[in-house]
Amino acid sequence: MELCSVCSQLVASDPVVGDQILGPYDELLLKSQSLGPGRAGCGGCEFFSTILQSSKTWSDRIPELSDHTITLSPDGLLVRALSGPIDLLREEVDYDLELTTCFAEEKRDHQSNNTFLGMTLVSPNPRESSCFNLIDDWINQCTEHVKCSPLNPVALPKRVIEIPIDPLAPPRLRITNGALGRYVILSHCWGVKRLMTLTNSLLPEYQEAISLELLPNSFTDAIEISRRLGFRYIWIDALCIIQDNAEDWDQEAGKMASYYGLSTLMISATAAEDSSRGILNRRDVSRSPMLGKGKSFYLHQIMLRHSFQLNSSILSTRGWAAQERMLAPRILHYTRQQMIWECAACLFYEAFSSAGGIKDWYDVYSKSACQQFVTEALSQESTIPRYQDHNAKMLECGSKGISLDRIETWHQCVGMYSSRFLSVPTDKLHAIAGVARMLNHSGQLGEYLAGIWSTHLAVGLAWKKESRNLASPPFYIAPSWSWAGVEGAVEYNVVLASTLTVDANESWAKTFHPKLIDQHMILQNEHNVYGAVLEGSHIIVEGACLRYADFDQFFEAYEVGDHYVGQITLDMEDGQDFLGTCDFCMCLEGNLDCHESMDLLLLSWVDQEARVAQRVGIATILPPWQEEDAEQFTRTFKTASWERRTLKLV
Repeated sequence: MELCSVCSQLVASDPVVGDQILGPYDELLLKSQSLGPGRAGCGGCEFFSTILQSSKTWSDRIPELSDHTITLSPDGLLVRALSGPIDLLREEVDYDLELTTCFAEEKRDHQSNNTFLGMTLVSPNPRESSCFNLIDDWINQCTEHVKCSPLNPVALPKRVIEIPIDPLAPPRLRITNGALGRYVILSHCWGVKRLMTLTNSLLPEYQEAISLELLPNSFTDAIEISRRLGFRYIWIDALCIIQDNAEDWDQEAGKMASYYGLSTLMISATAAEDSSRGILNRRDVSRSPMLGKGKSFYLHQIMLRHSFQLNSSILSTRGWAAQERMLAPRILHYTRQQMIWECAACLFYEAFSSAGGIKDWYDVYSKSACQQFVTEALSQESTIPRYQDHNAKMLECGSKGISLDRIETWHQCVGMYSSRFLSVPTDKLHAIAGVARMLNHSGQLGEYLAGIWSTHLAVGLAWKKESRNLASPPFYIAPSWSWAGVEGAVEYNVVLASTLTVDANESWAKTFHPKLIDQHMILQNEHNVYGAVLEGSHIIVEGACLRYADFDQFFEAYEVGDHYVGQITLDMEDGQDFLGTCDFCMCLEGNLDCHESMDLLLLSWVDQEARVAQRVGIATILPPWQEEDAEQFTRTFKTASWERRTLKLV
């Protein structure tokens, strides 16, 4: 591959060498296309421009790159303005612009395993046998993980696609009648294009054979992957649920959580916008050609070590896919650039060789946290060993043991799920109902109140917007106090032990903690307590309340130097007049006696005479660090005009 005069003179990135100017972006773009009449483009310039164009920072700002020069630093690509003080205009290297250097000598020394410096040369073709050998290796390693469920045969779904050993033979639909086996399951985006699906009229035909030529590419690819990995069965929703039979759809929809949870492996068409796009597509391999004098080294994108590809993919924006990812015990993600393995123990990256896998701390959601409860819920007659975490945080509240891990896991799942898109917005509760059922399979979390748990009411009500403002949906989805009742990403604080240990400070709890008196959830489907609710659903809560005017005065009157005493956040638009939006507040979680933060629910009257209120936001109080100041702060807080009231929250 031909190189321009700049790329052919580059020196391997080194702190001693420092920054190397590649040139203005427009020049890179021109050289990537052609180096002159009858000459091909520069492979190095093409690599650098492609990295920039596909980066999170610049992908939607490509025209702005024309005013910038590109520099190769020891950390990666820097984008600087063409004019002005360089030091002031220098930008930090974003994660997807970070590059690592690999050397030609190491390539020759490691031809046998195609690996060096921890990085692996990803094959552009995912159909190569080396790719499937790697998947087999991942599966074998996963079976050794204590946190991962074994590959035991389980009860197959009602219908599965039976995969013949002969790749040219057509698959068929099999009615399992309770047979045992191991099966793969597919997670995919349906898209707007009409799929070939199972209908009542096609049921007899599908039981004989399913024409591969008529199936969308993602389905045929999933069948090929399953066959090459040695699996006989695969479950695909479009082909295993009778789509024009409402009764069958309702019955199977209720079992889908178990179907995903009991699967041996989930194939995730992570990069495909719809099922026609396929899974086994050629990958965008983010590595440069050999660069420098004598073509002695090449550059590789470090981003391939992280899970950003998962979280920014098309499938990762979908609400139903979020639940599928939470439930499946092990997942094989096919991204645009590589395969990524995800299980309860770790992540494996095709582009990063690590015998034990790696942890990715960039995610709020942790599969290891969720999987233990899914496995526990699905365990029947010891056919699936229960996950045992001897480090689980348990609290003894009187005679009742409460697991912090379980409620924290739910909050992680809500945080991951809340930002997802649903083509049917009213599915907000329905699309995470399977996870809710798994976490509460023996009633450990109490009653389910439209996304909040009765045994953890205070912490459950204390959700807040993640960053951007939330929006009110145009139609009713859930009560105002539920995270499901708003559109947008929400988050929870870490649950504090003292919040749940009521016995640790009975006086504080009796005065300030809320108490659930009654609840009335109007279920859309009376047989599904974890599903959608209808307008009129409400809870009756007794709690410590304070007029907002008095609360506002408390914030203004109490100061400890420059100490930041709290934050008030409305769920919807910022900048509104609080006095016109919020009438009063109610204490939720926290304990100032223990020098902890305190969350308060901001409420407005719907009907003051009937004591009916709705949520408008949340406030957090942060006590001073100094013990003497904190004690004075707490005394001032306690002497405010708090009054315990019983309210109906809608």
